[in-house]
Amino acid sequence: MWYIMQSIQSKYSLSKQLICTIFTTSSLQDNVEDLIGRGADVNCMRGTLKPLHCTCMVAAADCVELLLQKGTEVKACEVINIA
Repeated sequence: MWYIMQSIQSKYSLSKQLICTIFTTSSLQDNVEDLIGRGADVNCMRGTLKPLHCTCMVAAADCVELLLQKGTEVKACEVINIA
C-alpha cells in the first residue's frame, strides 16, 4: 500500500513540475521530455490549465509537438467560473 501511495505522490509532483517547467525554462523541450520520461502526466490539471495550454501560451511549437506525440488531450478546454 505504501508503494502505491508513494508512486501516486511522485507522479503528481512530476506532473506539477511539468507545468512549472514549461513556464520557466529556457531549454524547454529537453526538460519537458525528461519529466514525461520520469512519469509526469501530460494531461494533469494545474488550476484550470493543462500542459498543452501552458505550452501554447509560451509559443513553444516543439513542445506542443512533443506533448501531442505523448498523448496529450487535444480537445481539453479551460473551465472558468465567473460568478
